[in-house]
Order: sequence, then structure tokens, then C-alpha cells
Amino acid sequence: MSYLTLNNKQIYYEVHGEGRPLIILNGIMMSTSSWHMFIPDFKAYQLILIDFFDQGRSDSIDESYTHQLQIQVVEAVVNTLELKDITLVGISYGAEIALQYALINQNRLKNLVIYNGTAKTSYWLKDIGIAWQLAARTNNGNLFYHVAIPYVYSSGYYSDNEEWFKKRKDQLMEIFTPQFLRRMDRLIESSRDYDIKDSLDALTIPTWIVAGDSDYITPIGESRILHNSIKQSVFITLNNCGHASMYEKPKEFVRFIKETSR
Repeated sequence: MSYLTLNNKQIYYEVHGEGRPLIILNGIMMSTSSWHMFIPDFKAYQLILIDFFDQGRSDSIDESYTHQLQIQVVEAVVNTLELKDITLVGISYGAEIALQYALINQNRLKNLVIYNGTAKTSYWLKDIGIAWQLAARTNNGNLFYHVAIPYVYSSGYYSDNEEWFKKRKDQLMEIFTPQFLRRMDRLIESSRDYDIKDSLDALTIPTWIVAGDSDYITPIGESRILHNSIKQSVFITLNNCGHASMYEKPKEFVRFIKETSR
């Protein structure tokens, strides 16, 4: 559990275990603690978890910014730890940062694993983001929950786990504070102009693209665009799975990362 400084702001990161470096990058609503349930599964690795700015224990940025700032966060951690031969994993927002980091740092990576990613912020995704921002700006955590959370999961998983989600909502109401919602607003805004569709053919490292067939936020077609654009990529479909694939299919999440990083 450590901090480093970038642009006079604090970045929080964690290092667990020893072995080949494995970095997992957060989705937009996540933090390093979101991955703690998986730490025992990756005990053979040097597992690195990072809070982007406006996430978890890292500092807030009280002005607008783009993904370039979060790419600098990853670079700062990699440089501080002097990492190489990295397996880089990203999900959703973290997948977008991972793809952009990889495009400029392929020499430091062994391979890339992208979950529920996209090559650009489509009109569809942009409007979903606007809905989340409008809800966040009300400072009403209950409203934000109902606008955002149900659609992160497949309908079957959500309906089949009703009691768990009722308890989960109570937990999230303590997290969805006005400060958290302001952070979410800025994180969403940082993705508005994301578009690397025309750059992906420059990626030459082994890449695995994993998509849920019931992903409402980034539909499976978005992942197919990534696969078709990246030369050395393998496409994997998770059946009956939504956007939060690591929670809906945790065994598969762990297995794919281990298999791809051999």
C-alpha cells in the first residue's frame, strides 16, 4: 500500500506478492479494494492495483481532464516499480486506458487482456454517460444507483440475485456520497472524446479481447471491432454475462488471465 506523487497530487497503489508483474486497471466506479477478492487467485504474480485520479484513495482533480492524465498515472507506477514483461489487464474504463498505454509502451508489455472494452466512445455510450452525469449532479445516491447499477449487469444475473443486490445497494449508498458523485462526473467526462479506432492496427503484442454477450453498456459488437483491428488478438465470448464480467464470471476472469499470461 503506497503513494507516489504526480503533478503535486497523490496516486495510491498496492503491490501484492512476487513474480511476473500483473497490473489490473479499474472500471470507472471501481477502486483497488474492488479487486481484493481476487488477490489469493493471483498469488503467483506480482499483482499491482492502482486507483486512477478521482478513484479510491488517489487524489481528486478539481478540473476537467482527459484519459492522458490517467495514462500518466499508469506510467508513473510502472516507472516507480521498474516493471517490464507486464501482463496488463483492463476492464471498461480501465480497458480504454490499458489500450492507450499499450500503444505507446508495447516494449514493456508481455501481453494485454481487455474486458468489456471499446475503441471509442460511441454515440450510444456517450448518451449513457450523460444520463449518469445528470444523475450524479443531483447528489442523490439513490437516483444514481438506479440509473447506473442495474444496467452494469446482465438482466438474468441481476434478477437471480435479488437479495444480494438489496444488500449491495445498502453498501453503495454509503459510498455514493456527493464527493464520489462529483468524481464520477469528471471520470465520465474524461471519456467523452476517447477514440483510438484508427490507431489499433499499430498494436502488435498478444491481446485477448473478452466480451459479455449480454453487455448493455459496451455491446459485444464493440469488442469485435477491437478484435478485428488488432492483429494478434483472440476473441472470447462470455455467455449470459453483462458488463461487470469479473463479478458475474469470476472463475472465468481468473482463468483467462492465467492462461493468457503463461
